[in-house]
Amino acid sequence: MITQIQISPKIGVFHVEVSLSSWELPGGKIFLSSKHLISEFYVDEKESLVLPKTQDNLYVYNLPKGHKYKFSYQVFIEPNTDWLFIEDNGAYLPFLGDDVPPMRRTEIILPRDLVALSNHKMDKVQQKHGLLHFTFEGQGPGIFSIASYYGDKIFSGNIYYLDKSTNTELLNRFLRQAWDYMYNNYGEVSYKGSLDYVVLPDGYEAFSLDKVIFFPWPKEAGLRAYEELIKLYLALGWRVEGQEDVLVGLRLFFLSEIASDIYSEKELDELRSYYDVHLERIKNRPLSGLVARDLSLGLWKFLEEIKEFLGAQAFYPIMKLIMASSHNNELDLDRLLKSFSDLAWKEGVEEFIDKVR
Repeated sequence: MITQIQISPKIGVFHVEVSLSSWELPGGKIFLSSKHLISEFYVDEKESLVLPKTQDNLYVYNLPKGHKYKFSYQVFIEPNTDWLFIEDNGAYLPFLGDDVPPMRRTEIILPRDLVALSNHKMDKVQQKHGLLHFTFEGQGPGIFSIASYYGDKIFSGNIYYLDKSTNTELLNRFLRQAWDYMYNNYGEVSYKGSLDYVVLPDGYEAFSLDKVIFFPWPKEAGLRAYEELIKLYLALGWRVEGQEDVLVGLRLFFLSEIASDIYSEKELDELRSYYDVHLERIKNRPLSGLVARDLSLGLWKFLEEIKEFLGAQAFYPIMKLIMASSHNNELDLDRLLKSFSDLAWKEGVEEFIDKVR
């Protein structure tokens, strides 16, 4: 599947041309916002007329098997738009339903003052006739963020932001401290190579896709501003398979440990006070009776308590074994508690776990 996008922000035009074969879409359908109507449609290089059906504010186009297709359309955007965040959801690019082409190639043509970034791998950048041509290749959903980005090297990879004066020293320090803590206590990271960090417009929440972390630049100046970003970094770097509520609890525990090494006492008090309100709600409740966020918070508290009970010399080697074994056996609450019972040699550990179970 090949997608070519040409954007002229000054006049507000976003032109899309897509070429694909029917075998790339087993379901034989594409979805596009009902605000956009395909203007040219070719089947096996012959111009054709295809009328869509409407479903949930989307146009649905059926593509019978055994053909090659090429179509184009325009999206009108606000003139002088300085930031575009593009997903495969039908708003700008076709939504493909459950179909995922085995390989996708996307070319984005932009004025020279803009940069295109994506979770797909950038294959090349060329300058032609005063325009920049970015070419990406990848599998799965494609996300593209287009703005006047500047790039900077940080400890774990590359960060792309909008203001040259932006200070990345604090984030760099936090990531380095996180890596040191995790590596020293839990071993090798699961990814190889660097990560990319792409700043998003206000209103978006941080998320990761492939080896790219997309996040809004923190408005706060302190370390607390980077907590969500660090949790994503931990999720990518020290990948543990298992029950999501349990994994979130692990990351909260890791975050609090990392923070204790670099936060001031005042900042630590702010961190604790933020979560204490929620922790009070689950006080003295058994872990087996907690769900969702309450289970994550309860597990975080349990890990702090059992670390104190066992001592660091026993706790960290056990946690390292638990995390390593999760690749073969997905980690859930029962497996985590049983692992501590089986691996800890301190007298009274089973009674300690039974009290919180």
